[in-house]
Amino acid sequence: MLYEYGVTLPLNRLNAFYDLLKKIKSEAETKNISEKELMGYKLIDDMFDFTTQIRFSIDKAISPIELLTGKTSPKTANKYETIDEYLTEIKEVINFLENIKEEDLINKNAEYSSQFFEQGKSLKGKNIFYFFIPNMFFHMSTAYDIARHYGFNIGKADFLWRATFDLFD
Repeated sequence: MLYEYGVTLPLNRLNAFYDLLKKIKSEAETKNISEKELMGYKLIDDMFDFTTQIRFSIDKAISPIELLTGKTSPKTANKYETIDEYLTEIKEVINFLENIKEEDLINKNAEYSSQFFEQGKSLKGKNIFYFFIPNMFFHMSTAYDIARHYGFNIGKADFLWRATFDLFD
């Protein structure tokens, strides 16, 4: 379960997100939308912008495996100005995940606390996924929603990605 949720699922989602961002970038170029404008898009004023949604998507996808292995991924805390910079980082993170083996999961009792948790509370072991996986999906979905809101021609199949359909028997 730890490997499935820490490696396999994030790999599927990051590959999908990579292709989605490439499609959005291509369409932005066709529509003459500057990267600065695109990265600043948001649904409402009190919401994180497109670039922050991308940043948090990557962070939440990779954090559990960092905790469970003790290894540092190539992700950064940077909020980039271009989609290409994010695409490069996503590819590096995908490569990192592809090289994780089940035996690398040495910290099965990893612990995580957050500013969102009641003081002194933390999640341990497999329970860290109950925080990170919903957050990963939330920020990826929100980035998708922002692009849809601004008229980008993307759909559910772009979000689900071809690898999801390859899982069918």
